[in-house]
Amino acid sequence: MRVTRTHRIGAVLFVAGASISLMIFLWSEAMNAVPLSIPVVLSPGQFESPKFATRMSGPYRINIVFDSNIPSVELNCFIGMEKGPQRCGNEAAILNVKWQLMSDGQSVATGSSADLVGASYSYHKTQRHIGTFDSHRGQGYTVDLNILEDGTRLSEAHPRLEVEPNLFGYEGWLLLAGLTFYVGLLGAVGGVVVVFVGVFRGKQFPVSRGSE
Repeated sequence: MRVTRTHRIGAVLFVAGASISLMIFLWSEAMNAVPLSIPVVLSPGQFESPKFATRMSGPYRINIVFDSNIPSVELNCFIGMEKGPQRCGNEAAILNVKWQLMSDGQSVATGSSADLVGASYSYHKTQRHIGTFDSHRGQGYTVDLNILEDGTRLSEAHPRLEVEPNLFGYEGWLLLAGLTFYVGLLGAVGGVVVVFVGVFRGKQFPVSRGSE
């Protein structure tokens, strides 16, 4: 088959579009990767996480994550997101932890659930934010927790210690990346179509003549 200009244009479109979509996909995966998510028992004492590393340099959040087994109002009272007798009655906050981020035996950052009072919610989980830090890609870290108060009443909600990218402020970039991904995908599909059109046009089909 003779390679025509149409074939070359189609191949360029396919390679360029596929490359753009692949790069955006890998970047988005790295941006959204959660490097640490492990169960934690909130009984008083010390807890040390396994070693982890981040795939991107940038801001990260330290969370304690709960599922929806405890009603949201009651859970918010327990984790310090709701206060006062009107909302919580006699239920006082029981989440009280200090944390320390370690790397190569050195303390990198510290904080506590009292220093940062914030949370994120979805239909199946609640993320109680307890700290933030700036990560360097590939560097090894551990999170040491000092649990100061008995929070085992939260065990029903299967608490997990989680480190996740803090994407606040990156929403515009993520939206642009998503649009660029689909533009690249469309370009790759268009390249395949152009190649097939070139192949179709390059074929010669015999014309049958009926008997006169």
